[in-house]
Amino acid sequence: MSWRRVCTKLAQHTRAPHAPQAAHEAGAQARRSTRVRRHQKEERRRRSCSGWKSNETWKFPQRTGQAEGIRAGAHRAQKMSDSNSGMEVEIKLRLPDKESHDVVAKLLQKGARNLYRQENFFFDGSRQELGKHLHVLRTRFYNETEKCTLTLKGKAIIEDGIGRATELEHAIEPALGRKIVEDPNKMLQVQGRVVQLVREKFNPEELVCLGGFRNVRQEFAWEGHIIELDETQYDWGTVYELECEIVEPETVKERLEELLGKNGISYAYSSVSKFANFVNKTLL
Repeated sequence: MSWRRVCTKLAQHTRAPHAPQAAHEAGAQARRSTRVRRHQKEERRRRSCSGWKSNETWKFPQRTGQAEGIRAGAHRAQKMSDSNSGMEVEIKLRLPDKESHDVVAKLLQKGARNLYRQENFFFDGSRQELGKHLHVLRTRFYNETEKCTLTLKGKAIIEDGIGRATELEHAIEPALGRKIVEDPNKMLQVQGRVVQLVREKFNPEELVCLGGFRNVRQEFAWEGHIIELDETQYDWGTVYELECEIVEPETVKERLEELLGKNGISYAYSSVSKFANFVNKTLL
């Protein structure tokens, strides 16, 4: 169930106030919401476009509001031991080029934590049993042999620079991960909730490897949060992105936008996932 539906159901169980008072409060709230939305829209337009040269060939994609999968997903310090299950919520801001990426890295350098050279490989059933339902199955290696995770991500939404998707993840031995890349059906023999759910929900006859891409992720501690700076390397080009996984992202997103704007760094709200770029061979 989406978070909007959850909120709707919760609202249905809330006792309504006295009718005249409710009407007055509803009208006032509507007016406030309209002013806030207008202000936020103007701020997003100003911040997203500031700093771009008129002859810049970079194009911002239209926000589709929906993508096949999302992942900020490096292994954060608090995730390094066990499994992760639930709703992943993350801030996703696109940077235009390597220069902007490097400027951000310098700004955050005091909080530098980890550097991960990631290898990402994706899998589906031979009859696209997962892809048909917009689910993504992935193995990810960190610094070749340091760590490997197995992840199942559900249908995702990316809107206004915030991505939300269900996620189930646990660690596996890197050596086993390499064997899975060579022979994807070995994954079906892995013990754990990820494979169990793949079997129960999709029941693929066999698995195939779709290929993958590399990503260089730098982690920084910033204002009590872990900020991830990505350089995603596809065979057809490179994409730069700033991410932060957090339960309540709105306030932190505003602070990040203020940081970028104050330092003259152009950015845009991400509108598609890394996986969508991989599948479609795009750099959006």
